[in-house]
Amino acid sequence: MNDTQAGNGGVSTIEVLIALSLFIVAGGAMASAHLFGHQLSEYATSTMKAVNDLEQVMERVHATPFADLRTSFPDGIPNGGPVNAYVAIVNGYTLEGEQITVTYPSQTADRLEVLVTVSWVQRGRARSRSLSTARTRG
Repeated sequence: MNDTQAGNGGVSTIEVLIALSLFIVAGGAMASAHLFGHQLSEYATSTMKAVNDLEQVMERVHATPFADLRTSFPDGIPNGGPVNAYVAIVNGYTLEGEQITVTYPSQTADRLEVLVTVSWVQRGRARSRSLSTARTRG
């Protein structure tokens, strides 16, 4: 055996560096995917909480007599006014910066469109969801 063939059986430094680079790239991609999945799960959870709060307020809107709607749910006033009436309906707010607002986009003497909007802040971004219904006199 001559001296030029003696070192060919091992792993070279270049091969180790290439393998290490592949592991680093794959690890970074997995960490990024995990972080994105966590953020997506957090957003889904907060959206689910917001929709639950909307549904509770909407149920109360449906249970309120037509003549009392504008008094019980003031138009465009966040949280129902300074006493935060909507906080009690939903058993306390759980989202950062959460506010619920009821508005009446379309009104006639016998028909009232009711729009309930919840807004909150998540990771520094404003988020909101809305539900609407129509109530009629009688």
